[in-house]
Amino acid sequence: MKIRIRILMPLAIAIATFAFLFNRQMALAAEKSDFLQVYISLRKDDTIVRFQLSKATGELIRQDDFPLEGEPAVFRLTPDRRRIYIGLRKIHQVGILGLAPDGTLRVESVSPLGLNPTHLALDPNGSTLYAASYQNNAWGAYPIRTDGSVGSASLRVDEIAKAHQMVIGESDNWVMVPALGMDAVLIYERSRLLAGKKPEPIHTLRLPSGAGPRHLVWHPTQPRFFVANETHSSVTTAQWDAEKPALVSGPEVSSLPSDYDGPNTCAQIKISPDGRHLYVSNRGHDSIAVFDILENDTGVALKANVPAEAKPRVFALDPSGRWLISVGQDSGYMILFERDAETGMLTRKERHYVGKMSFWVDIFELPAK
Repeated sequence: MKIRIRILMPLAIAIATFAFLFNRQMALAAEKSDFLQVYISLRKDDTIVRFQLSKATGELIRQDDFPLEGEPAVFRLTPDRRRIYIGLRKIHQVGILGLAPDGTLRVESVSPLGLNPTHLALDPNGSTLYAASYQNNAWGAYPIRTDGSVGSASLRVDEIAKAHQMVIGESDNWVMVPALGMDAVLIYERSRLLAGKKPEPIHTLRLPSGAGPRHLVWHPTQPRFFVANETHSSVTTAQWDAEKPALVSGPEVSSLPSDYDGPNTCAQIKISPDGRHLYVSNRGHDSIAVFDILENDTGVALKANVPAEAKPRVFALDPSGRWLISVGQDSGYMILFERDAETGMLTRKERHYVGKMSFWVDIFELPAK
């Protein structure tokens, strides 16, 4: 009997240990799936601030900050959510950050860009990083190596006055660059750029003089996109007619209430995942403009202006469209809003101090494995 007990006891302990570890792993996986990740870059603090956001309640839990020298600014998450490319504006470089399963970051490498990166975009096929530079009046394309590092520029296009964003339209074979100083959106043929051919625009969307197109966003299911005009504080809708082919722009719609006559500039523009509502940040009026996207028209209608922090330059919607986070560049505070899917309206939920000179924010879910 004693011999049998001696044999069975280690086996029982091993089974119990395995069961504990398995249940713990399952609990951690379930816990991770209950939360979204929130990352905010702070240029002057040389820091990326991290939060966890509860999908169910909207509770925000601050994680360890990640120090990163060089004025971290715009960043772009890879499709597999295992790596982040972040512009380092002070040193004109891009940092390549590894993203661990628990959301912590590590620096994998740093590569020179030869320009001050205002905005970054990744080609969907994973081969190319694009960077726009407002200060250098230029944009560039950079090959991504198999290890994720970034090579020297394969293309550079100068004399693009105040280039402010790079947008990749894979299905339409486009690379789009809003040029604020040219009152235009320049559109290049993506396949030609990837082949290293001379970058000449195939389409140009002209905006009213002085409009200052800064950022644009595509409708998720329809052939139209929306442009935030920084200096006119307005939104322009552009319709793509594939049969002609041609771009047709509609009238400008103000992002401000009719009784406001103070200073203002628009910053970012985002669209809800269901394609029903549009959001624009107002710096000066300090609000998030909420637009209805008109179904029987190509335009939008201003619905409301939701108060935000001082100079709400950056904001983001989570993948489900339920949560919106706006960060005040001057106040240093972040506000979490809950979005009503039916009306598009925003309800304030939480407010946290993160630091001044915020430049970018993103909300995403970590991969399952």
